[in-house]
Amino acid sequence: MSNDWKKEELKHIEILWDVRPPITLSHTKKDWNRRAVSWEQGLRENEARRMRSEKRVKATVDYLVSMGALNSETDVIDIGCGPGRFVAEFAGIAKHATGYDLSDSMVQYGSEYCRERGITNVTFRSGDFKELDVEAEGLAGKYDLVFSSITPAMGYREGYKKGMQMTNGWFFNACYVSSVDTLQEMLDEKLGVRTMRKDFGSGFYCMMNELFLTGMHPELKYYNEESLETYDIDSAVKEYSHFMLKDEGTPEQIEVLKRAISEIGDAQGEITSHKQWVYAWMIVDKKNRNVL
Repeated sequence: MSNDWKKEELKHIEILWDVRPPITLSHTKKDWNRRAVSWEQGLRENEARRMRSEKRVKATVDYLVSMGALNSETDVIDIGCGPGRFVAEFAGIAKHATGYDLSDSMVQYGSEYCRERGITNVTFRSGDFKELDVEAEGLAGKYDLVFSSITPAMGYREGYKKGMQMTNGWFFNACYVSSVDTLQEMLDEKLGVRTMRKDFGSGFYCMMNELFLTGMHPELKYYNEESLETYDIDSAVKEYSHFMLKDEGTPEQIEVLKRAISEIGDAQGEITSHKQWVYAWMIVDKKNRNVL
């Protein structure tokens, strides 16, 4: 039977990679340096957020170990490592763990986090993954595991292809397939903007299918996360401004956001948001040890 159908499907997938809904959230180095501050503060000062993050990190690591993708001989890189929580956890098992992120502030936080815990078998590096030349930097086939979790760096075709190029074995990607944040949904409606995405998964769908159509055998697993978070007006403004406002936001923009949040709050000024995330975990081995 002819494999022409696979070629046609691959052409279709290539087109789908670029079919994305418009979204106001931008992903420049400046944007992520700004977000890094509140992100790190949240992980250090918000107990519920810290525990939720630690639970997901541990569950992910346990899964990688169970698949044979992470062990004492593994050289792993986390693309889009953020403030380094996965890198630190990997380092407790792996031979060496590297964190790579667009934001040098995120990289600094990750380095500090590992240094505080006496973790030495780590390296952090900042850079634009879109501009990374894998061959020129000698990174082709360098890592036993290329890992990425909820990062724009893997949300486009060339990103995942670079990741596959960098691994000599395992490739893992986690992404949202759905999310709920009731407060952000209400703010989007009040302010007439679109910062909340409900239609995740297009990049993941393309990645999964392209791997399959090129002879790989990716495995899929889902992870669910849920929380109920309460804010006062000021903490809600601080939490949501870094996603809803460009740069630092003008005083006028911040005032508009504060007014919208105040209108949502109860008589005591408390605002509650129900949040829910569904993650898809995809893992594949270039050596096809995990054939379904």
